[in-house]
Amino acid sequence: MPFVMLTRKGNKQQFKILNVPMSSQLAANHWNQQQAEQEERMRMKKLTLDINERQEQEDYQEMLQSLAQRPAPANTNRERRPRYQHPKGAPNADLIFKTGGRRR
Repeated sequence: MPFVMLTRKGNKQQFKILNVPMSSQLAANHWNQQQAEQEERMRMKKLTLDINERQEQEDYQEMLQSLAQRPAPANTNRERRPRYQHPKGAPNADLIFKTGGRRR
């Protein structure tokens, strides 16, 4: 298993690759730790996806229930009073000003 070792000479850094056999305790512990971390990531991913799917199902069920509980809108236009209809033609001034009509 390859490892990278960092060495310093003064301010200069050098990297050296070390091949450590898998039979060594360092390599075995590192490999086991990586496997455990990967399993934990997969478990968390599955848990997160399950929670998300459950929330989507709950939202969908709530939407269906709200649609089923809401009654169909009634036609309220029949119950309204009739609209004002403006009279056609010129207004009758005698009726408005209450005059007795034309004088002769």
